[in-house]
Amino acid sequence: MKIFDRVPPWPDRINAVDESNRFAGLNLHQSCCEMAGWYVSARQEPEDETPDKDGPLVPFEESEWEFDKIQPALADFTEDDACTEDVAFRLVLRPQARQALGAIVAPVLWLHLYNHHNGYYAHGLYYVTDDGKQRKVYV
Repeated sequence: MKIFDRVPPWPDRINAVDESNRFAGLNLHQSCCEMAGWYVSARQEPEDETPDKDGPLVPFEESEWEFDKIQPALADFTEDDACTEDVAFRLVLRPQARQALGAIVAPVLWLHLYNHHNGYYAHGLYYVTDDGKQRKVYV
């Protein structure tokens, strides 16, 4: 996996891409009264408080991880009434990294993309599941 965080030619975007070309991205351009960002956590549920800065909250070597292709990869914690939108993508260790650790069960991390706002702003997130169905979540 490689995470491209605000790099040219996309200075307002985060894009995470794994070796199988599965990816997730978010336009981080913000208007007033909103806070959009990302983090990697060991928790599927959103953190109790929004992190101060974007990035991993746990030890995370990008090249050792990939999006989970077996279990559903998305957990949606969007709360319409609270103007809190947070989606989490399940990440697992790549087979080579798992073998190097001697792990039988792969550890799991979660890539969170979020947008907290006053109800006026939202970012659209589209994703395609492994069975080819397109879905939309507002983040």
